[in-house]
Amino acid sequence: MQNSKFLKFADGEEKVLLFDPNKAEHVVLTYPSKEGEPENKPTNRIRFYLKAAKVDGTIADDVEEVEWTTSETTGKEVLRWVLKGFFLLDVSRKGSGKFDTKYTISPHL
Repeated sequence: MQNSKFLKFADGEEKVLLFDPNKAEHVVLTYPSKEGEPENKPTNRIRFYLKAAKVDGTIADDVEEVEWTTSETTGKEVLRWVLKGFFLLDVSRKGSGKFDTKYTISPHL
């Protein structure tokens, strides 16, 4: 069960996610910079609203919708499937840092 309104992934984690095709948007965000570092520049992101599913693809009654804001590259990969009618997707994360993280997205079959 999710205890935050935001989706979070750990390195190596895989989730089955149900995307709402009507709730995807392009956003420009400026993330706070760490103390002593130069101020971060605004960055283009894609925000999705979704529900976490069980491994069998079903959604529990008590699962709430959460927000996932991701890079344009990952967002476009999600949208490629959603626009083809695949709303239930397998999403896995490899990497833990800002520059080495890669998401793999595929339809949940």
